[in-house]
Amino acid sequence: MNVLFVTSTPFPTGMAATNRIRNYGLGLIENNIYPEVVVYHSTEKGNRQDYNKNSGIWEKIKYRYPYSSIRSKSFIKRRIDDIRDKIWTIRYIYSSDNEYVYIYMNSLFFEALSIFSAKLAKKKLLRELCEYPYHKKFFLSKLNLRLFKFYDGIIAISQKLENIAQIASKSNAKVLKVPILINSEELTSVRFINERPYIFHGGTLTEHKDAIVSTMKAFAIANKKLRGSVDFILAGPESTDVPLLKEIIVANNLQDNVKFIGLISADEIKKYQNGAALCILNKNDNLQNRCGFSTKLGEVLLSETAVITTTVGEANYWLRDGESAYITEPHKPELIADLIVRAFEDPQKREQIAKNGKDIALRNFDISVQGPRLADFISKL
Repeated sequence: MNVLFVTSTPFPTGMAATNRIRNYGLGLIENNIYPEVVVYHSTEKGNRQDYNKNSGIWEKIKYRYPYSSIRSKSFIKRRIDDIRDKIWTIRYIYSSDNEYVYIYMNSLFFEALSIFSAKLAKKKLLRELCEYPYHKKFFLSKLNLRLFKFYDGIIAISQKLENIAQIASKSNAKVLKVPILINSEELTSVRFINERPYIFHGGTLTEHKDAIVSTMKAFAIANKKLRGSVDFILAGPESTDVPLLKEIIVANNLQDNVKFIGLISADEIKKYQNGAALCILNKNDNLQNRCGFSTKLGEVLLSETAVITTTVGEANYWLRDGESAYITEPHKPELIADLIVRAFEDPQKREQIAKNGKDIALRNFDISVQGPRLADFISKL
């Protein structure tokens, strides 16, 4: 059996969505289902040395961009290329020898066209549901949920999204919850060595999704109590919240303790993650976070790094405060600050929490566990 993943996320190198597709693919291959990935529009800037190529094979997973992975510098040419790439993809969905089409995107109109092409070719349709669709746009959200009636199977990342999928899908559709995924074979002992123990954040630098501004405020409070003995290292793309972060840094004299290292490779992320003493997944209470499940959490737990998180979202189905994580209420930097101080003042407890978290991840999130479940689900559609 063959599955065609249709997505807008870069492949094979990218961020959270890319890693999830890669882990899906590896898990399926181990169970005799063979994936192919089509990225339906160019994603790369040609001035990077490590950009994704036009096509290739990554760990036995075939992938390709319709024409080129590199985006044109011309605004008009980019618009033309996007239309051309989508036309090619629609044709490929119809003509390829993949029996299953897995939609992993956030584009209402193109999703509808992809559904039409797959149905016309009488292929089974699956859809990824890893966040509430169009959570900021009520009308688009309702339209998107109507499309769920056309799917044969929906894979949801959380309990709340599984419930939504059950309601929105057709009566004979199947729904499966597949939580965050990790690949234990990617474990490495390579770690970044810093002069002081450090907290690491690798991902978006935004307040809405990762509450990074609140986290920086919490670090400022904790830093005073810890007398500057801990650093905070942040990796990720620039955002509109970065100037505010820098204001907090200057106002609290954190220049020697906070380091922005920008976008780094997946291997570098692992190195910094492995060396970290603590990570903070500060989830604000909003629709996106209530329904979602941070894929970053899996990588953190696998690296045996203790994590601070909040009472918002799917993580609370799996982790317990004081046992496998530090968990507190959202929107309260002073509470997160208290946990930071507690974690560094009792390193033995912190290390035990990290070990327990890793054990939970290996038992529940590894592709060796979830791969057979997904393969069985697909084969029975």
